[in-house]
Amino acid sequence: MFRGLLHLLTVPSFLSVLAYGSTSLQTFWPAAVPLAVRSPYLSAWQSTTKGINVTSEWSRFWPNHGLLLGWTGHIRVDSTTYRWLGNDTWSTAGNLAGIEVTPTRTIYNVQAGPMDVTITFLSPIEPSDWVRQSIPFSYMAVNASSNDGLAHSVQLYSDITAEWVSGNRSALVNWSTATTDQSVYHKIELTSPTAFEEIQNQANDGVAYYSMTMGPHVTYQTGSAPTVRTQFQQQGSLQNTNDTDFRIIGPADQPVFAISVNLGSIQATQSSVVWAIGYVRDPSIKYTTSSGQTQLRSPYYRTQYSSVQDIISEFLSDYSNAETRAEDLDNQLMQASSSISNEYSQIVSLAARQTFGSIDITVANGTDGNWNTSDVMIFMKNMGIDGRVNPVEIMYASFPLFLYLNASFGKPLLAPLFEYQDSPQTALPYAMSDLGGSYPIASGENGTSSESESSWGIERKIWKYAHHDSGSCEADWRWFTDWPTLWPP
Repeated sequence: MFRGLLHLLTVPSFLSVLAYGSTSLQTFWPAAVPLAVRSPYLSAWQSTTKGINVTSEWSRFWPNHGLLLGWTGHIRVDSTTYRWLGNDTWSTAGNLAGIEVTPTRTIYNVQAGPMDVTITFLSPIEPSDWVRQSIPFSYMAVNASSNDGLAHSVQLYSDITAEWVSGNRSALVNWSTATTDQSVYHKIELTSPTAFEEIQNQANDGVAYYSMTMGPHVTYQTGSAPTVRTQFQQQGSLQNTNDTDFRIIGPADQPVFAISVNLGSIQATQSSVVWAIGYVRDPSIKYTTSSGQTQLRSPYYRTQYSSVQDIISEFLSDYSNAETRAEDLDNQLMQASSSISNEYSQIVSLAARQTFGSIDITVANGTDGNWNTSDVMIFMKNMGIDGRVNPVEIMYASFPLFLYLNASFGKPLLAPLFEYQDSPQTALPYAMSDLGGSYPIASGENGTSSESESSWGIERKIWKYAHHDSGSCEADWRWFTDWPTLWPP
């Protein structure tokens, strides 16, 4: 089965591989590495092409890699501020010592003067827990230790901009900050969101969150980028104040949303310092049912959580366990894929987050008003050139990974295609190539559908993969027997 993952070579549009130095862990590098990748609209990457210093580089939204996402990370050591993320001009770039990429994590090792800093960008892959997998949040965790054997005064800082909420940089945004006994979080949203609309591939109807577990030495602040960042640089802490002058995303007078922590005089951190970043949309998919009705489908985590605040608190408190699960999954995938070759295991490491970050696991309300957990559908966005919904050829390329980790992904991925194919809305005598050309609207209306033998053959092969799950699509086999035999078994 695992050799079927060779099909993943066709998935990542970013696999323009280049040498990035010689290490025992990584022997080649893509043009970008994943930082926070949990959904089609929480998809932050960082360029790693030759000549780029990642400690002086803004993260970028994929698939529109020219679209910057403001995200900074700083460590203040004995009153000198170093950065591991972002490209502001008032701090000193840390010295990058190495990068490691696993299926779930991108790990930077940075020297910041007398402190060695490890930054772990963890985007969990939870194939056996669809509630956790559907939560659109990702971690950034920091550990630090002295490289001279002495204790040093250490403070950590990170902020995001409102660029995470829309591709329209002239859009007006508003924000708020909430503190509880468990966490502090910033909430940023558009003043006038537009449901199910994309601008430059970013959704125009979501809410961004930036959070940290609450503690006695945690401070926060919102305001203009120079004001907030200078406050941390000079004082090593923030003012616990909120800027209420709501304005456009930027770049002029750009608002930032910051959280910092004072670790005091230390030789090493005792545990990871963790931020969580999220981008929430609900409903997440506009789907046309077989009867022609419009159905608004919500993220699957709604079956367990009624508020984002609860998600944030539990997501942050679960970091240690999430890290353990991620390490176990990384080991499983790396050991299996390295049995083919070391180079192949590195390709799997690069493809895994992109594959799982391209899907939304959704659920609909039943007739009783409760979530119908037997009505689960998974929608995939083509994160490459066109943003199509459930593109058959991309699903086919991704299926080996889904089936290797949890074969039950097969049925809900195929279900929307089969249902729409069976509806009066389409009378196609051939297999549909997708469910529409404008994610997240799964209307089935896409002029790219054609009578191509390739679409039919690919979809048939997808079903054959999914049939390894005894609950998948037995009733839909008739689609393949009804169509002309265009493809050999």
